[in-house]
Amino acid sequence: MRYLPLFLGVRIKGMKSLQIPTLVVGVLISMLGGQSAQALDFSFGFSPDLSSDMRDGLNLASERWESILTDDVTVAVDVSVDPDLTMLASFRSSRVNVSYQNFVAALGNDSSRSPDDETALEFLPESNDFDLLANAEFDLLINGTRNHPSGTAGDLTPYVDADGDCNNRLIRISAANAKAIGLPRNGTNSCAGSPQSVTSDGRLAFNPNIMWDFDPSDGIAAGHYDFVGAATQGLGVVLGFGSGVDVLDFNTSLPDPADPDGNNVVAFDDNILAFVNPTDLFRFSEDSLTLAAGNGSQSLIDWTTGRTDSQGQEVDKYFSIDGGQTKIASFSTGRKFGDGYQASNWKADNLTGTYLGIFEPSPEPGQVLFITENDRRILDVIGWDLDPGFWSSNSGSGGNPPPSGGNPPPVAVPEPSNALGMLALFAIACGYWAVGKSRQ
Repeated sequence: MRYLPLFLGVRIKGMKSLQIPTLVVGVLISMLGGQSAQALDFSFGFSPDLSSDMRDGLNLASERWESILTDDVTVAVDVSVDPDLTMLASFRSSRVNVSYQNFVAALGNDSSRSPDDETALEFLPESNDFDLLANAEFDLLINGTRNHPSGTAGDLTPYVDADGDCNNRLIRISAANAKAIGLPRNGTNSCAGSPQSVTSDGRLAFNPNIMWDFDPSDGIAAGHYDFVGAATQGLGVVLGFGSGVDVLDFNTSLPDPADPDGNNVVAFDDNILAFVNPTDLFRFSEDSLTLAAGNGSQSLIDWTTGRTDSQGQEVDKYFSIDGGQTKIASFSTGRKFGDGYQASNWKADNLTGTYLGIFEPSPEPGQVLFITENDRRILDVIGWDLDPGFWSSNSGSGGNPPPSGGNPPPVAVPEPSNALGMLALFAIACGYWAVGKSRQ
């Protein structure tokens, strides 16, 4: 199903912002071996105008994931070039809605569970009246909605949404992720249930006019972008990494003081915002950890758009597999109300000083992009099966640098001082990313 319009209040360099008072199903900004007998396989549909360098780069990127993930599924991805792109590339993953009940059951039925999987299953978010056999639900921390308990539409104060509505019962999953855990690729669009049709699992398009470097093994040349790294991120999006918080972020407007009746506030009731992704089930903050106990919940995810605490400091949203007790890595918090980068990324390395993984939102020219343990662990807990010997045996096959404590490998060319971020427009309804050269 096509969702229109897609954009609300989007500012692209050289264009005026559009204000459309209709539900925007997601727009964001930021960026962009050896296999076991049973393993993931990518099947590419290359357009005729895709260069041989790009084809080779896509194959190297696919080898990175195929050397890590052992699910016996084939992920179909169409790849093309688009010289009219004003950005580096665009990524689109096909997504469907499945019931939380079926999602939890599918994770529990996986016979290849890792230690992380076992912990994650134990701490999956649940409503205080959770009953898997009846009507599985999860509570969440949310803000910016039209039906905010304060009575002010768009209020960014967090509140616990525990009313069992549509957004407490559905998971927005990529078609590829659904394959991995044995769920049908044709889900429902709503709680009422309208069938969705999925063809390919995703599409990637690259700007052929960009200065790409296609060989990360010897570093990335100054002024060039890491094509294999960008392709690896695009394939990771198809596999299922993302966050529905971006839908909330771009469909929320702060109250207009000149409009006391709230007619100019673009916001939607929480039940309409049924875009919680599998990765969102592992998104926590100190607030969600504290409020979980008071709500009677085992764990309470933080599905709020970025905000500050009482001291004016940004609230950290982080990846955790034990209900928020242990932080693994920070997420970006939102282009509009957060740190300036879409929530569907790790925290930018230019904000933390540490490269957290392939889902880096602001890669720079000259920077090598590579998969880290953070990337591996989050794909693991959303349902993908890992090759347990990957980190001990893989020394960089497929152009994938070995782990180095989360920091770029020493072969990387020093990055220029004039950092250029990447711009992404991510329509979550269809999982669309467009990656560009400026975050302005």
